[in-house]
Amino acid sequence: MAKAEEKALAVVEKDPQKAEVVVGDALVDKAVEHINDIVKKTVFDGAVKIGDYVFKTFYDGDVERVKSHNPKKDASFRKLADRCEKDLLVSKTFLGNAVGVAVMCKLLPAGEQSYKQLSHSHQTVLLPLREPKLVEEMAGRAVEQKLPVRKLRQLVQKKVEAGKDEKLGRPKKSVILKALDRSLKVFTLESGRKSFTKAQVAELDSDGAKVAREKAEELMESLKKLLAELPKK
Repeated sequence: MAKAEEKALAVVEKDPQKAEVVVGDALVDKAVEHINDIVKKTVFDGAVKIGDYVFKTFYDGDVERVKSHNPKKDASFRKLADRCEKDLLVSKTFLGNAVGVAVMCKLLPAGEQSYKQLSHSHQTVLLPLREPKLVEEMAGRAVEQKLPVRKLRQLVQKKVEAGKDEKLGRPKKSVILKALDRSLKVFTLESGRKSFTKAQVAELDSDGAKVAREKAEELMESLKKLLAELPKK
């Protein structure tokens, strides 16, 4: 018995007068589950078939050709990608991800299956990790914990950022340092000066100036609180 039907039966047993409404809701819930299953299977199967086809047709099933990013070897694929959303009923992103998933499936350690159990959306989210072993480890975690795509994407982003720091031989930055770095970049002008010109201030109308002042004061308060918490030199 489906979860929707079990839920409906439990409610009806408690209050028979709600039977018609609950059964109707259960029917809708069941339809939603069924349609979502069809969509997931259709999209997944389509993406797998498209990725395998393009991988074999344009790269002869050679992983190294895909990884080399050779302009001459990629020319035909680029021509195909240029037809996306015109003659080809998929986007460039979808096409690239489909090939990426097909390649990753070829690179996975022998006998590993977690990645292949995931939905196409989950598989695509894991592509930035690049390293097959790491991809499979994260896929296993996603399967075991039934991670939604959004949560998995957050974990992947953290892994990618940590990997960049490690490659550059620098310690992983804290949340506070990352936020301050981003703020400094925002407030750094093209000339390198960390202040705004009178002309830029003059561009603001009265309402804009009022909002800017409020936001600036709010930012200053946040920085003051941070300074108060940080240990002195």
